Amino acid sequence: MKATKEKVINNNSLPDDDNIDKIRDILFGVQVKDFEKRFAKLEANLDKSIVKTQKDTQKRLDSLESVIKKEIGALLERIYVEQDSRNAAIKGVSEEIEVTTKTFEKELSKTKDKSESNNKKLRENFAEKTKTMTAEFREKQKELSASLKEKSTNLESAKVDREMLAKAFSMISESLSGKSSASKK
Repeated sequence: MKATKEKVINNNSLPDDDNIDKIRDILFGVQVKDFEKRFAKLEANLDKSIVKTQKDTQKRLDSLESVIKKEIGALLERIYVEQDSRNAAIKGVSEEIEVTTKTFEKELSKTKDKSESNNKKLRENFAEKTKTMTAEFREKQKELSASLKEKSTNLESAKVDREMLAKAFSMISESLSGKSSASKK
């Protein structure tokens, strides 16, 4: 039976494409048309959904872009304000440093002048005191020399000659020896 069927198929030539479409329409025509309508509706709905989603997405992106631009603008504004504030603060500090430096330089100059003046006065006082003390020292030296000469002169005049004193002691000694020898006799 198989051989017979193959012969029939081989004997019959394949139908044309138009015939196949007709056969298909007869067998599946209603269902295919129904599916085509459904696919068309589905495709239309899908196209509408895609368009709607694209519009929604675009609106959201536009909204997000707007919010981001506002935030960036606000941040930039804050940055500019802070930068201006810092620049003003830096300028103020620079001015204060400059004023303080000038004041310090003036005070340093005054202190230097005062120090030089005090050093000059101290040197003058020291020189004056040195002169005064030197004069007083010479005066005392003269007084002591005069006093020493006077005492030396007094001592020489009051001093007993050694030879005479030796002779006097010798005589006293002899006289005492003579008395002691006479008293022993």
